[in-house]
Amino acid sequence: MNYGKNVEDASFIPYITNSLLQNFKMLKVKRVDAMIAYEPDIYQAFKYLDAEQFHYNKNEAITIHQDALVCRGVNSEFIKGFNQNLEMLRKSGQLKALLGELYVDP
Repeated sequence: MNYGKNVEDASFIPYITNSLLQNFKMLKVKRVDAMIAYEPDIYQAFKYLDAEQFHYNKNEAITIHQDALVCRGVNSEFIKGFNQNLEMLRKSGQLKALLGELYVDP
């Protein structure tokens, strides 16, 4: 999944690592200037370090992707039904209950 047009059009050299914690280590020693991460993954990484030492603002999202299922070669009715049921779970609060701390408000 891509990060959207803002990242695609940006002028920087991307460097992909194996973990968010590895990215934070590189930030600390100034081997990278910034990092991009998904929610809720970033919140899981914050559990293992002092997040206060890094600038992070939830309201400065580069892009927002709504949860949905998209698959090549799958019946479109199945995908439509899945997406509708996902929305019903979200509206009822059941999705938040199922995902627990991994849930991210839309």
